Amino acid sequence: MLMCILFAVLLVQSADQTEPELFNRLLKEQDQTNKIRLIEDFSEKYPRSILLDEAFTLAMSIFVERGDTAGVLAYGERAIRANSDAIDALVNLSRQYAVEGRNLKRALEYARRAIEVVGRDMNKAPPSGYRVAEWKRYLEEMKATAEGTVKYIEMMTNTVLRPKKGPGRGGDLNDIFVRHQ
Repeated sequence: MLMCILFAVLLVQSADQTEPELFNRLLKEQDQTNKIRLIEDFSEKYPRSILLDEAFTLAMSIFVERGDTAGVLAYGERAIRANSDAIDALVNLSRQYAVEGRNLKRALEYARRAIEVVGRDMNKAPPSGYRVAEWKRYLEEMKATAEGTVKYIEMMTNTVLRPKKGPGRGGDLNDIFVRHQ
């Protein structure tokens, strides 16, 4: 009952807030459960916001802390749907899929996409709040993680999953992805 009242209060409080105010509020929220509610409220009120992928990425990080794979995957996919160039979501989701050994084709796609986005963004001005050196270091770390994920997937598909060639044995990469999922 208390949670229902708290949720109603959060909705009423956020009803009069502008997009930046509500986003700043969810950034400042300390309680993870309330933060998730504010992210959902934000996504409902501002479904076309340029900040939506950031909100979903924030939710994804909460679920990483909780060890909740389903939440990580759900919010990571939502972040990528909101912005196909969302570096954090691309890197973290590709790594999550790879570590679980499922959706390897998607994991590889996301990791390669992250590397492409990082390469494109490397010479751009950093977003507000970042100094140039911090931004470059962040991009280099994201690229290294994505490259590591690609190598991990390639290792998995080349040594662990690839069947031996021979009569009656397939062996192209797409077959491996389909069989492994």
